[in-house]
Amino acid sequence: MTSGALLLPLFLQSTIGVSTLLTALIILPITLLKALLNPIGSKFSKKVSSKNIGILGSILLIISCIPFVFFTVNINLYLVAILYIIRITGLTLLLFPILAYSLKGIDSEEYTQGLSIINSNRQIVAALGTTALLACASFISPSGTVSIKGINLAFFIQLIIFIIALIISIFFIKPKENLEN
Repeated sequence: MTSGALLLPLFLQSTIGVSTLLTALIILPITLLKALLNPIGSKFSKKVSSKNIGILGSILLIISCIPFVFFTVNINLYLVAILYIIRITGLTLLLFPILAYSLKGIDSEEYTQGLSIINSNRQIVAALGTTALLACASFISPSGTVSIKGINLAFFIQLIIFIIALIISIFFIKPKENLEN
């Protein structure tokens, strides 16, 4: 899920030809928004059930990913920024139920060890996911570059993963469970 952080600069610089400075100016507000959403999302998660948060986060990720599957090199950069803001919001909302479910089964004295294990596993899975998506993107691209078709394929694979996350949120998260411990 977090591999989009690498795909956006690759998409902007390699396929569209945007400068590094402009790419950084597009990514900066998105990164600041993510930093602001974490505490807000935490308070929101205490008021809304984990099922609803999981569904909303998955839907936002799906909505933001669908246009990237069909993008061409003639894309408006404002649209890219807006879609990534939606994506970061969905990602932030989706990660709260996952974290709460992961910590629900352990005692409060073991939270620090549980958080360490969860964060380590998230980093490992993010590295593997990024590697797999970039391998798929470069596989169908010409040698030494990443084409728009490769980026489209990487976002299509993410779209499938987000649809699976939506199905899990709908059918496997119990509706009355809340994120409060």
